[in-house]
Amino acid sequence: MRFEVKVKAPFADKYTGKMYEAGDTISFDDEFRLKDMVNRRLATLVHAVPKIKTKKTGKRVLVYQNFLNVIGGIETADYNLAKTFQERKIKFVFRSGDLGQMLRLAEFCEVEIDDGQKNFETDVLILANYDSYPLVKGRVKAKKIYQQVHADWTNMRKMPQWANFVWAPDDDVDRVLAVSGTVVQALRTAFNAPIESVLVPNIPRPVEDEFRTFLTLSRLTAEKGADLIVRMVDRFHQERRKFLWIISATISDSQIDKRLGDDESVVFVKPSAENSAMVKSVDYLVQLSKNESYCYSVHEALSVGTPVIGTKIPEIEKVVKDGENGYLVGQNLEGLDAEAIFTKKPVFKPLVEKIDPIWEKVLGGEL
Repeated sequence: MRFEVKVKAPFADKYTGKMYEAGDTISFDDEFRLKDMVNRRLATLVHAVPKIKTKKTGKRVLVYQNFLNVIGGIETADYNLAKTFQERKIKFVFRSGDLGQMLRLAEFCEVEIDDGQKNFETDVLILANYDSYPLVKGRVKAKKIYQQVHADWTNMRKMPQWANFVWAPDDDVDRVLAVSGTVVQALRTAFNAPIESVLVPNIPRPVEDEFRTFLTLSRLTAEKGADLIVRMVDRFHQERRKFLWIISATISDSQIDKRLGDDESVVFVKPSAENSAMVKSVDYLVQLSKNESYCYSVHEALSVGTPVIGTKIPEIEKVVKDGENGYLVGQNLEGLDAEAIFTKKPVFKPLVEKIDPIWEKVLGGEL
């Protein structure tokens, strides 16, 4: 993807050494750099363009939306539209919104932020919110204007905060698009006059690429490979992998805590002995230790048939066989094969370990 950002406050770019002033624009293609600037409130995203693998076809379609939430039904509808019709000339324009959601869309379609001054021209304009058109009216030329409606307004108006709400589509709108039959019926009765609409059902969720869940049960310290977790997360993002990494760990490094805490694909779970029950429900147990004397979590994972991603240290190499019941990486992530991890999850017979008879001697005081 290619990004364009607008500088909010003066700063020296740690990537180039160049000094920027408020109002400057910068273009680059490094997603981590973008997130770093935005998280530090140094700049805001203005424009994002996907890497085009094939030529886009069809009429120009502009989807205009006021605010893009972190999560929501309209946001899911946006994503399903973008991914399902990624070969079409679709562009999303927002007044503001969640950066992570914008980047999801920008994998497939152009995304732009409207500052309230820009003019737009398109063949088809889709208004994603009931309040979208007033924000852009007079600044957009379109051959067709469609107003989407995502809400059951009949029941919405039974709620106190919406009881006095009145709405009707703008006269410029050619057709109102209802996302379900419930919405079609609601529009006929919810307001002062019936509103006729066309049923255009929400797009089902498209088939996703391989999605993986990872689990780390450990202390998040230097000897346990906390820095390698950060680097592996970054590598997976760079390769556009979809994943959720659950970390149940005590944390001693505030920088690593913040770096992982800011990542939308990482979830921290309060450390508890009970969390080991999650091992059998994830795709991989990840243990990137620099040294171990045994490592219980690795043995527990293998005992329930959950593959392990581990470092090439003696205790892990004793039980994890690369490509058979997990994957091994070096201390600098040498040999990390994301393609294999995400598309070739090992299936194996659970590891069965017997209790060493020497324990009878220990408990009997016979050593």
